Amino acid sequence: MTKLLSMLGLLSVVSPLGAGAAFAQGPVQAAGSQTPAEAQEAQGLAPVAPNAGPAPVSTPANLPPPSPGYYSPTPAELPAVEATPAPGPVRTLGVGYKIGNGVGFVGGDIVINPVEHLSIDLQANYASVGTSRGTATGFALVPGLQGHLWAGQRSSPYLGAALIYLKMGVDGDSVSATGMAFNVGWEWKWDSGLGIIVGGGVGHIMNVSATNGVEYNGKTTMFNLEAGVRYMFL
Repeated sequence: MTKLLSMLGLLSVVSPLGAGAAFAQGPVQAAGSQTPAEAQEAQGLAPVAPNAGPAPVSTPANLPPPSPGYYSPTPAELPAVEATPAPGPVRTLGVGYKIGNGVGFVGGDIVINPVEHLSIDLQANYASVGTSRGTATGFALVPGLQGHLWAGQRSSPYLGAALIYLKMGVDGDSVSATGMAFNVGWEWKWDSGLGIIVGGGVGHIMNVSATNGVEYNGKTTMFNLEAGVRYMFL
């Protein structure tokens, strides 16, 4: 009898301990039941994250989709951007027909472009002037510089300055004169090398001397014109 009571007391101590352990482990899952994630893993599929929303929508450049009412202009509606014109081919040597600068209408020039925006114009003309003693004939040299606003083979305004040397003779006597010319004008240029120059300004004769030793006071200032057609071939 005493032995039986001892066994009942031991059972009463063990039972509360077993119930506490089961309570600590939580509810026991029923046999054969699985969570959705475990079922996916059992079939070899990737587990499904709980509460997963729809896949994100891919947009260009990973940008978010435009909000309602957003208006995107078409390329035709965008403002045009005017490109800066290219300077064109660089040409350094040419020849042409040149008149004006007070030395007559029969002449030509050699044009050299040593650097951008600058031209050396070497003009030479045949001169013929009627006088009381007959027609005086001779030649004229007009070396000058021209500065262009735009470089290369592009049409451009220019400023020019030149020296004038004129030598003429009539009836055995000859006369020489020196002067200067200052011009402003425009030169049209094409990629082919062709150019047309038209300008005007002021000319000034500084002195006149004759072979007989007589010095003439030929100082005079006059309106000046120049024009020409040239071709730059190099």
